[in-house]
Amino acid sequence: MVEASLVNTVQTVGILVGITIALWQLRDIKQTRETELETRQAQLFMQWYHKFADATEGIQTIDVLRNAKFETAEEWLILMETDELFQRTIMAYGMFYEGLGVIVKEGLLNVRWVVLMWSGPTTRFWSLMEPVIEDLRELYEYPRMYSETEYVCKEVIKYLDEHPELKD
Repeated sequence: MVEASLVNTVQTVGILVGITIALWQLRDIKQTRETELETRQAQLFMQWYHKFADATEGIQTIDVLRNAKFETAEEWLILMETDELFQRTIMAYGMFYEGLGVIVKEGLLNVRWVVLMWSGPTTRFWSLMEPVIEDLRELYEYPRMYSETEYVCKEVIKYLDEHPELKD
């Protein structure tokens, strides 16, 4: 009888040890997957960053936007037709923020990363473009024009409001 009791105890302990090891392995697998996902997100983000930097020829485009004089869609359209560097800059920024907006909206990239890398340029771009985009939407009767840009810019502004220590 003692032998049967000892066998049952050993079996029970064996099962508990097996369950414990399995739970540790599941936890490790989950942590590994989370790390892999974060790594992929970081790689995607940095690829996006480098493509943007290449497309905008680096810092030069910041000056193009800073020095451009427009307040209305009409003034913006004239610049788009007459200033090739302005046009290339706006197209690069527009495509960049449209794509970034999709990635953030779909949860593939945390908006905090955008804030940490581009909060200044993003808020400046939006302050320049918001009134123009509203006019362009009416002019072209296309309410989704630059909608993903609007999304990511407003998410950055919201995040900065919630984390004032990160403001420029």
